[in-house]
Amino acid sequence: MRAVAHLRKVVVDRGLLGRHTFQTAVAPIASCQWRPRNYSTAGDPDSADASTIPDGLEAPKRRGRPKKTPEENALAALERAKKKAAKAAEREAILRKAALPIPKEFKEEYEKLYAQPNVIMKPMRRPVGRPRKKPLVLREPPKAAKKRGVGRPKRRGRRPGSKNKTKEVVSEEPEEPEEPEEPRQFEEFDKPRVSKKPPGRPKRDGPKYPTALQKKKMALCAGVPVSELVFGVPKHEPEQGPIKPTLPIDPNAPRPRRRRRTRAEMEAEYGIDSGRPRRYGPELPSKVIIDQGVEKTVYLRPGRLKSFFSEEEREDKELRQAREELVKETKRKTRKDIAEYGISEDGKKKRRQTPLREEIVVKLIKQQLHRPTGPKAYEISELTRTARDFLQNRKKEMEEEEEGQEREWEYLLDDEGRPIVPKKTVGGNTRHKRGPMPKERPSKTKWDGTTKNNESGEEKWRLVTPKKIQNSAPIIARLVESGIPQPRPPTEKSLVIGEKRCAEIFETFDFSEYEGCEVIDFNPGYGLFSRELNKAIKPSKHILLEHEKDFVPFLERTCTDPSFEIVEKDFYDWKTFDDLIKDGKVTPAQLSFEEGVNKTLLVTGMLHKEIKGDRFMAQILDAIAQKTWVFRYGRIKFLLWVDDEMVSRYLPRTFGRRNRAAVMVEAFTDLREIASPPPFFTWADHRFFFRMDVWKQPDHVPNKQDASTGVKYANQLTFISMPRDPPPVVFQPEEYWPPLRWAQTTLLEFTPKLPLPYLRGDVPDSEPWKFFNLFLTSSFLSRNNPMRNVLSKVGEGAEQMLETEESLKKFPDLADKPAVHVSVEELVALAQAYEFWPWRNDDPFLGTDMRLSRPGMLEELEDAQMVLN
Repeated sequence: MRAVAHLRKVVVDRGLLGRHTFQTAVAPIASCQWRPRNYSTAGDPDSADASTIPDGLEAPKRRGRPKKTPEENALAALERAKKKAAKAAEREAILRKAALPIPKEFKEEYEKLYAQPNVIMKPMRRPVGRPRKKPLVLREPPKAAKKRGVGRPKRRGRRPGSKNKTKEVVSEEPEEPEEPEEPRQFEEFDKPRVSKKPPGRPKRDGPKYPTALQKKKMALCAGVPVSELVFGVPKHEPEQGPIKPTLPIDPNAPRPRRRRRTRAEMEAEYGIDSGRPRRYGPELPSKVIIDQGVEKTVYLRPGRLKSFFSEEEREDKELRQAREELVKETKRKTRKDIAEYGISEDGKKKRRQTPLREEIVVKLIKQQLHRPTGPKAYEISELTRTARDFLQNRKKEMEEEEEGQEREWEYLLDDEGRPIVPKKTVGGNTRHKRGPMPKERPSKTKWDGTTKNNESGEEKWRLVTPKKIQNSAPIIARLVESGIPQPRPPTEKSLVIGEKRCAEIFETFDFSEYEGCEVIDFNPGYGLFSRELNKAIKPSKHILLEHEKDFVPFLERTCTDPSFEIVEKDFYDWKTFDDLIKDGKVTPAQLSFEEGVNKTLLVTGMLHKEIKGDRFMAQILDAIAQKTWVFRYGRIKFLLWVDDEMVSRYLPRTFGRRNRAAVMVEAFTDLREIASPPPFFTWADHRFFFRMDVWKQPDHVPNKQDASTGVKYANQLTFISMPRDPPPVVFQPEEYWPPLRWAQTTLLEFTPKLPLPYLRGDVPDSEPWKFFNLFLTSSFLSRNNPMRNVLSKVGEGAEQMLETEESLKKFPDLADKPAVHVSVEELVALAQAYEFWPWRNDDPFLGTDMRLSRPGMLEELEDAQMVLN
């Protein structure tokens, strides 16, 4: 009851007994607990009345906004109605005083919009390029704006800080609306005007119109009044369309806005050329003036440096344009005649038997067009034609591939633009169901076969699938299906599985001179090429050196001839050859290099990929030069399957790819291409071949491009000079495993040849290999520098040999020739001259740290030898 008494006291103090009464029965309230409301408006006879409150007791102010009584709300509504009526009367007075009578329909529509303030009217869009214009009449702000302050935002309710401000008593009588003040004339000239940059973007179409002063000058020069100078498109008159009988037209109604015409309509009306014009509007009319007693027709060009141009200048411009068009037509006709008839020496036209694209390439030169012989035609070689056809076909394939990808994505999108991904149902059918876009798989770098890969996905990718090799290698497919375990990565080499192509090699090329010889075959893989080689030459002994045990079961089933013998050793270790000689498995005849090629022994095999195979090939070339290892028995032929990416090291197509290994091949071997994958050319190859064809023309004048590209010395490249009769056998990508570009290999035939006399050791008291290797290594360390600079780095003052040595005077352009263009004969002459030069260094740098310290050793064996030492 104590809580009830306290609550009643609070209610009495706040003066709330006049509106509510409270029930005396309330829920018990515990200490430190929220007290719920439990009062109602039911009548309570025991409650105190407002009359019982003493007059001297002042009711305390409530927190927040006090609530108004119904009487106060009624008075406020009456005041708002009076204000609204006063504003309506003011609006009626303004409308009555307006000079322009407003139609009844427009007035009703205006009243309707005014009565609905929630209607939003969007302003009309301003045309592009037209700046906004401010009114010229500067009016004073109205009194209401002065009271509240210009620019202050209007907010509903009271503003912060105006809680205790008293309201102004508004009289019940409506106020008379104030009459709007008429704007004074010339008011804009009373106050100083501030020049401001007009808002908006500047005009984009058309020239900048002249100012008033420029107009006066133009009119004075033309002899016409200023009013006759018209610039731009003349203003159009509004079109008066047919009057609809159903809608009466009010003469006092505002004129409807005319639709803005399109560019095509203006072109058709004024005869303007299609497209974006250089100047806006039609050409200005001409004017006849008298200049020094001569009448001239001039044309006005506003906004130009030269405001007028004469009729003679106009005719000259038309003649110049006609002459340019005639030259273009002559060029087109000349190209057509060359394509159809060609160029003959006697000037008579003879129709071609073959199309132009298969015989010649026409190169038009600017200064050759007006020659009597016409543009020049070059006969292209077979290499240029092959490279050009390959690049054109490859470009088409890439474009078709891109189009196919776009079509595929278009097919995977439905009408709403969402992807359609095929999903497999339970029954096994594939239906198109809408689903999320598949996530992109992270791109993995493909295994190159040179390092061990522990990812299981790469091992499955390397395994042979019988269905994929059924057409190219049916024997291997049957062996795989029989359950023979397959070789697992890393095998570090590609596999040749084209049975028909291997047989075609020995049908195309003649190896009958090697019948009955001994064959060393290392890394044979599945043994398909080894079997066809054995059938072709029928050797007395065929040693298969395979150190990977996974291939042995396949070799036992494919190579069944009694001459085969499988030896599980690695030919990369040079001790293997000595062991074969020691065990009597190979007994070749020992011949000197001068006696010719040793046909009692033939070596073939597959080189590993990347650095391992490249290093072994470099050791083979060094052994040929030094007549060691296998080559101490004479000139032994090697048939090697080389990685297609490494072929350019030994068989470069341009001087840009020529290196030390290529020069070694040029100096000590005769190279021939036996089999290869589909040829792959670049635009650099095509340009070099075409420049070679141009160089061969009898009337060609050498230029800087010939010197930089080295087309003059193109015959030094083995790729250009090697025989191509018969052409190499082409293996398709599916005839390699895996059927990818990186796995493709080329079969090269390396036949050691008799080198130059100095390299043979015919010169007494000489070390030919030592100094030839010095100049070979030094030249390709500075491949683009002239030989004069290379000699200065080899030894101090060595460039003086070019002037003092008689053997070097046979090469007059050797001093300025880039090192990459130097021939084998020039390198031999430099090495011989430097060896007997009295001022040479005793210990020249030979670059031995760039190769293995001991030739013929595997990298692992070399590391082990270094640890032991």
